[in-house]
Amino acid sequence: MNKDVLKNKIINYSTRKWKLFCYISIFLFIIVIAGGGVYLSKFYNFFQNDNISNATEIQEKKDICENCVRRMIDGIISEETNPVLYAAVIDNFPTARPLYGLDKASLVYEAEVEGVTTRFLAIFSEDKDVEKIGPIRSARPYFLDWINEYGAIFLHCGGSPEALALITKYQVNDLDEYYNTAYFWREKSLKAPHNLLTSSALIKKKIEENKTMAKEFFSWKYKDEAPVDSQNLNNKITVKYNSGYAANWEYNSDNNVYERSDLTEKPVEAKNLIIQAVKSEVVDEKLRLHLETIGKGEVMVCLDGVCQNGTWEKTSVSSRTRYYKNTGEEFEFNAGATWIEVADTLAAVEF
Repeated sequence: MNKDVLKNKIINYSTRKWKLFCYISIFLFIIVIAGGGVYLSKFYNFFQNDNISNATEIQEKKDICENCVRRMIDGIISEETNPVLYAAVIDNFPTARPLYGLDKASLVYEAEVEGVTTRFLAIFSEDKDVEKIGPIRSARPYFLDWINEYGAIFLHCGGSPEALALITKYQVNDLDEYYNTAYFWREKSLKAPHNLLTSSALIKKKIEENKTMAKEFFSWKYKDEAPVDSQNLNNKITVKYNSGYAANWEYNSDNNVYERSDLTEKPVEAKNLIIQAVKSEVVDEKLRLHLETIGKGEVMVCLDGVCQNGTWEKTSVSSRTRYYKNTGEEFEFNAGATWIEVADTLAAVEF
């Protein structure tokens, strides 16, 4: 092979190799550009859709309530941060059931009284419609210590001598049935003394007549619900009282609530369940009790399916009872109804 032929073959081979390289490069370039365009399109659409989603969510919230805040009494999102509150002493004698209105209360205290059972102090907000509340019973002094935390209107029928004296001393906004029969009625189908009832309509009438204003008070901390994803939940909680009576609660994980079925026609529900240990002693021949509601003590707080121990503190008659974890942090509660079981000791709690 002469040199010219060899030279031409080398040139032709190099030319073909160069052309092939150029074709492959152009082909890869087109793929990259096309693929990049697709990804850029997806990237743009992702953020575009995310922005649309966020804007829709914000608009929906504005449509529901533009100036919403958490209410002081129960943390529920509302335009009214602090509606007028009223509190009723409600019977819990076995023959008095079913009870009325407890399922509509924002906050309920259950505490022992003389005898074989407990009594409730149920606190309602004026914006809740409650057809029947009761049976209404007589006051006890420790109810006044809790009433003073909220400045609520106090509904009852008489009371122990100490309780009636404290109503005057504390200048409570009082609505005793003995002197205000127009705001109560006796249900003919029920047996006395477990037949005295009232309603939200009658109380609202009283609020309007007296131009009653809500009192500002310290609000607990509230949080978004966070049910615990665990098999080790405190599903059944029993609080035993000295009289032998027991309050039985069961956790409903589907709705993240604690339910109690022995009081009303439908189970009452609590988003938060507090078991507060308060020392008590008998003070007279009728076995009436004194409860140490002011000071410090142990507490168990149950929410989101689990119970934690901590401490409670109330520094004065008018100050709000506050609840702290063992770490010193204040408990944050779920928005909704809270029930407080007031017992002598946390040893009264069984799971």
